[in-house]
Amino acid sequence: MKTSSKLLYILLFGFILQLFSTKVYSQTYEEWLKQQKKEFADYKQKEKENFAKFVKERDEYIQKLDKEYSDYLKQEWKKFDLFVNKKPPAKPKPVGKPVYKPEQAAKVVNTIKVEKPVAKPTVKVPPKLPIVQKSEAEKFPTRHKQFRFYGKNVAFDYDQKFLNTFPSKISEQVISENWDKMAKINYNHLINKMLEYKSDMNLNDWGYYLLIKKAAKQIAPGSKNAATFVEWFLLIKSNYKARLAYKNNSLYLLLPSVNNIYGVSFFTFNNVKFYLIDAKQKDVFTYKKDFPEANVIMDLDISSPINTAENIKEKSFNFNYEGQDYPIKIKYNQNSIDFYKDYPLSDIKVYFDAAVSTVTKETLAEQLLPLIKDKSETEAVSLLLNFVQTAFAYKTDQQQFGKEKFYFPDELFYYPYSDCEDRSVLFSYLVRQLLDIDVIGLNYPGHMSTAVKFSENVEGDYVNYKGQKYIICDATYVNAPIGRVMPQFKDVAAKVVELNNHQNLAEKKRKIWDLVYKAGGNHGSNGQDIVFDKEGNAYVTGYFKGEATFGKHNLKSTNNTNDIFIAKYNKNGEVEYAYKVGGQGNDIAYGIELDDNNCYYVTGSFNKDIKFGSHLLKVKSFGDVFLAKLSAKGGLKWVSQAGIEALDSINNIFMASFNPDGKRISYKVYNESETFNNYGVSIDSSGIAYLTGSLTATTGLSVSNVSFNDYTAFNPITTLKTENDKLISQQYNKSIAGLFAVIHLINNSGISLPGKMAQNALDKYNPSFKKASPNIYDNIGRVQFLKNSQGVVTIRTDNSKAVYFDAVKISNNSKFKVSSYNSGNAVINILSGISVGKAIIWYDLNFIKLLKDTGDIVFDYDSDHTQKKVNLGRDILD
Repeated sequence: MKTSSKLLYILLFGFILQLFSTKVYSQTYEEWLKQQKKEFADYKQKEKENFAKFVKERDEYIQKLDKEYSDYLKQEWKKFDLFVNKKPPAKPKPVGKPVYKPEQAAKVVNTIKVEKPVAKPTVKVPPKLPIVQKSEAEKFPTRHKQFRFYGKNVAFDYDQKFLNTFPSKISEQVISENWDKMAKINYNHLINKMLEYKSDMNLNDWGYYLLIKKAAKQIAPGSKNAATFVEWFLLIKSNYKARLAYKNNSLYLLLPSVNNIYGVSFFTFNNVKFYLIDAKQKDVFTYKKDFPEANVIMDLDISSPINTAENIKEKSFNFNYEGQDYPIKIKYNQNSIDFYKDYPLSDIKVYFDAAVSTVTKETLAEQLLPLIKDKSETEAVSLLLNFVQTAFAYKTDQQQFGKEKFYFPDELFYYPYSDCEDRSVLFSYLVRQLLDIDVIGLNYPGHMSTAVKFSENVEGDYVNYKGQKYIICDATYVNAPIGRVMPQFKDVAAKVVELNNHQNLAEKKRKIWDLVYKAGGNHGSNGQDIVFDKEGNAYVTGYFKGEATFGKHNLKSTNNTNDIFIAKYNKNGEVEYAYKVGGQGNDIAYGIELDDNNCYYVTGSFNKDIKFGSHLLKVKSFGDVFLAKLSAKGGLKWVSQAGIEALDSINNIFMASFNPDGKRISYKVYNESETFNNYGVSIDSSGIAYLTGSLTATTGLSVSNVSFNDYTAFNPITTLKTENDKLISQQYNKSIAGLFAVIHLINNSGISLPGKMAQNALDKYNPSFKKASPNIYDNIGRVQFLKNSQGVVTIRTDNSKAVYFDAVKISNNSKFKVSSYNSGNAVINILSGISVGKAIIWYDLNFIKLLKDTGDIVFDYDSDHTQKKVNLGRDILD
């Protein structure tokens, strides 16, 4: 990633240097800037007055919630009996390694039975919404603590009034009184810091729980009850559902979970299991009502690679396929392994669907992709199957650990032995990740296997599941070819474990978006702008300018402005319908979602009046956001406006909720958050739709206080130097201040820059670069930036061909958008066309985040949001 970071710096630096070469007018830059700032200040003052009203109402709302919850906690708690899921149900596994013997293999192809799925109550996961936070002082007396968290140093300051002791005799009254005390202190600063660490380390819900738990122990090291209380309070105020329990003057934490947790006591309330974490009790006293704003139920899924500190180890493996030896070396992160050691035992699907740590993901691709890149689908799967069957020593969990333990894929490269579940997990990951092929798990009594849905005609034992043929691939049955079930299981019905296939879904999205690009459409954001229904139909939205042709549907935007398109493609990639929504302004759709009733929702922004069907949507000031509900056939059910108001910053988050009939039932404004990213539309189990966004992060409505399209004059060298020095005086890291100066200017300009001009800038300001990096220098000449009036930067290339900069591929008409936060940090959101990787495999780049205090740059890529962090000064410029 070092080269790609250097590329970003060079390109943007070249852009700004050439930006300064434009024509100079009579009025000075400083005079013009004062005029622009005065106009913006007037607008800001009006919005600040409106926002102050919302702040007052929000603080009163939180105060009311805290008081009501305190009163509730005073009431008598009920005694609940606890139960335990001792372990996943299973019969004894094969003690020895099962080996395939061709002479004993049955020649008859078997249709393997699968159990009919039994409908079970599922936990309805509520939409994740921003955190409602009260106003707090910027400065107050604090204490400082720090601890190590899987190799990373976690340092934080917190209000010195935080609870660190607890009364020896516990009662409902005591708990209520301590809630009141905690509710009055400055706790949001600590929560925001913990959320920053959560984001920085890509932690899932369990990781965040462990982080809060460690912080609470630091705050109250001498009192287990005080630490538990702080843990509970911080989780609730982080929007997590959590309950407190007590017995014999000891406090306990109860956490609900979307997934089963084995070996931990629990009670069930409204089909949700609440687990007694870190304790063994048969019964406890607790309550039934959750804090109203706490809506997140802990999910043990690891959907993105955990970014612990690096402690890289390497291990060698060997396997022989078709008479040829293949030695490979796989790296793993010991800190990630340590994180998995602290994971509770859960459903096998959690392990099947888990993302793999970055270093293991990359080395698996580097080592295995060259072996399968020229093979057919069947040959590639066969090689991967043989690798997993033969490269690892076999022992059951009971033999190795004395208890049941499931592995995450990384763990096979750490532990000396593995059994059937572990091998099935790794094999399914490799097939889905490297080949984009669907896999299901087959859970037999005492055994776990997998089956693969080939696109080719493959012979062998198979299962029919939901009308699709899956060929048996048993990763534990040593040397067994594709399509061979273990003899003892050929007449045994297996339970199917449905697995997520993020790579396959990402590829389906790419194929539809390739058709959209050809039609003339563009991404409105890098969020969810395409969804698929159960039949494989795709619903997609975004924006277009000028003309767009979706199949037989010709769309034309209003007066060549940006208009919204909404389109449906069937499973064969054919356009079912497409139509536009727009007016005289900048209209961009940025989110779409399906509900459970064969309808979908689209959200977008507009800054002038628009027509949606027969409905006229009007704006008040700078614009608004709409939410529309449509049938699968494209019929408009209803459309409503969010009614954006009282945003004192373009970075404030807004949320509007709508009932199933489209009536707006609530509107809230939240403080800026660099860690919240669940923008767009979410639907809860009752049909309530939640619309979230911010002017700078999601919509096309950002209000700028400077626009270099209209400026009159400024000196190119002194202006850049002035901006750079100003940022350094504002505590920007010196190594990255110049890049931020570029960002600030590129984000407010509308000037085209040919790559040849960037080369001229490098010749003048960095003459040694051409000799040191000739390939990169030449490729810079093949690109140009084009900044349009809606804040989207387009990169065009010579001859419309992709340009390669080592680990970065830039396609013609690539697009990105820059967002700056009040903290000074910035995010470059990639809308399309830029990927990272190597010749064999490429991953879509999602965003690049620039951190002003440290000089760090974070790259987020692939559908699982793998992240890498580099430091501009230490890793790139030195």
